[in-house]
Amino acid sequence: ENLKDLLIKNNAILGFRMHYFRNSNSLFNLEDFIDNELFFDLGHNTINEISAAIRCSDIVITDYSSGYIDALYLNKPVFSFAYDLENYKNNQDGILCDLELAFPSKVVTQFDNLLDELEIELISNRQTNSQKYKDTKKIFFKYIDNANSSRVLDKINQILQGAQ
Repeated sequence: ENLKDLLIKNNAILGFRMHYFRNSNSLFNLEDFIDNELFFDLGHNTINEISAAIRCSDIVITDYSSGYIDALYLNKPVFSFAYDLENYKNNQDGILCDLELAFPSKVVTQFDNLLDELEIELISNRQTNSQKYKDTKKIFFKYIDNANSSRVLDKINQILQGAQ
């Protein structure tokens, strides 16, 4: 109900996509709330590739999925809602990197904290201008421009010239 109130108050909707390797329904089930008014299913049966949804999103919330890196490139605010962080660290796959370093915002583990962070971002749109956001982008991207294809082509040509 608190999430619904937040969405209504901010004229927002929530599209969500559960991980396709999801192996438990015991922790968090947004599917129970699909109403196609405030909550929309963006699962694999609806949208094949998540990058299209990320491009159209104003904010991206994830747990540990690397999809947030696409959002970083597009300068979208990103939140990690790691509600099962301790369980994931201790009983499942573990964490490959320091989440506090790899995410441009706080890693939140409690739903109420996520709602607070979302409300602040929806009102102020502060995250993408923060130094933490800029520093996090530098971890993943050397270039933020439209010349990647050109650089790849130049590299291929260099390699081909060196092979002759």
